[in-house]
Parts: sequence; structure tokens; C-alpha cells
Amino acid sequence: MVSDAPFVARAQGRAYLAAGLFGGFFVLTGFLVTRESAQAWPLLAVAGAVAAVLLAGLAVLRLEVGPRGIRYRSLTTRCSLRFEEIERAYFETVVNRAAPQGLAMFWIRPKQGNALRINLRAFSDAAPALLLAALERHGISIDIPDTLAARRMAHEVGGGGRWVRPGRRR
Repeated sequence: MVSDAPFVARAQGRAYLAAGLFGGFFVLTGFLVTRESAQAWPLLAVAGAVAAVLLAGLAVLRLEVGPRGIRYRSLTTRCSLRFEEIERAYFETVVNRAAPQGLAMFWIRPKQGNALRINLRAFSDAAPALLLAALERHGISIDIPDTLAARRMAHEVGGGGRWVRPGRRR
């Protein structure tokens, strides 16, 4: 018997660890500065707020992959798409001075409306692989540019070798 229940993924532990370390650094810096000068207490409040927003963002992060479509929720985005509403999916590489090798991002473009960026690395290994397999199973092309960053990310989140070659997957 096949279950119609969607696969639900939330942010994984290493994302919480990274956000906690990043937020903790700001809170510690704010605390040390406030200790030196009592007038700098707003810095501690801002640092605490930044840490809270980071952790809240991870707490609401959710990806559901069901038999009929996907649902994605983040702090700023809430989207539900049926597979027949999706035109294509693609990896994109953004290159700048801070990341000269490139930073890969994953997008889903619906037939109508704006493209949806999904942070695949925030989820456990099973969630992105299941999403990519579901897209491919429903005949949705997945484009992978011929850049090292895109090939590496596609390999990491796609579960192995069949996702490493650039080009259109169908």
C-alpha cells in the first residue's frame, strides 16, 4: 500500500549549529562591547535580535514533497505548487568577489508567477534527493549549468553520480 502522506523535512542540525555559532558570535561581541561601555547596550540588543531571527528562520523552515506537489515555507516565503504547475527547475551559479568559484542556488519556476528559491542544503540529505527525484519522475526538467559550484551542489544534494553532469535532466 502506497502512502499519500507527504514527506516533511525541517532544517537539519548542522544548520542550527551554524546559526547558533553565528548568532552566538554576535551576542558575545555585543556583550564584550557592552561590558567596556555601558552606553553600547543597544548593540547587545541588536545582536540578540539577530540571533533570535536566525533561529526563528530555521524553526519555520519546512519542505513537503507529496504525491501531487510540493510545499515550501521559510521566514519570508510560503508556497504550494502542484507538479503540473511547475515549468522547470534549475541550479544557478552566482559569482562575485566574495565567492569567485561561485555559489550555487536551486530554483523552481512555476508556469505562472515568480521563481521559488529553495535552500536545499538546510535540509537533511533525504529531502533534496526526494525532491529532485519527484521532479524528474513528473517529467520536470532540471537544468544544471556547467560550473563547478553547480555540479558539486547537484552531486551533494542529489544523492550521487547521476546528477553530476551538466545539462538538462529529464
